[in-house]
Amino acid sequence: MTLQEIDDLKIEDVQSILEANLIRLSEDEDYVVTQEDLEVEFEIYKSALTTVEVERLRIKDLKTRISVLNEANYAHMVLYPEIPNAALFRKEKILTNSDKDEAEDIMVALEEQDAVNFKELEDNAYKDSRKAEYPTIEEIVVAIIEDDTEVIEEIKTRRNAVKAKYPKS
Repeated sequence: MTLQEIDDLKIEDVQSILEANLIRLSEDEDYVVTQEDLEVEFEIYKSALTTVEVERLRIKDLKTRISVLNEANYAHMVLYPEIPNAALFRKEKILTNSDKDEAEDIMVALEEQDAVNFKELEDNAYKDSRKAEYPTIEEIVVAIIEDDTEVIEEIKTRRNAVKAKYPKS
């Protein structure tokens, strides 16, 4: 569902789902769904849908950016086969287009930043691995909204298995 479709969603479109959820969650056998309860549940439902869609769009954007970066690195390799590493190429340009002292200072700063970036990549590698195998936010939201304890337990089990497989460094 797109953000526009979520925004255009009317309470009537999902009323039966919301009512069933409210009745199932109620501990009172004589519970009667009120309009106010429906409106609150509807806002929670839309918020959950929005969260899932925003995360989907964020991941799509990251994949696009990675793809563009990979294409740029490939183009660099084709244009400058003698210097296959794009970062090394930029450093080489600094050395040839700067005075010696300035170039050395810039190179040291870049190398320090490279070391920091590499350390961050190493320190956070487990996060990316975990993220790739964790249950999706959509799966989690659906399980919570539907109050499906069996699926929730399965999700917890999957998450714990992934955490064991990829421990924090």
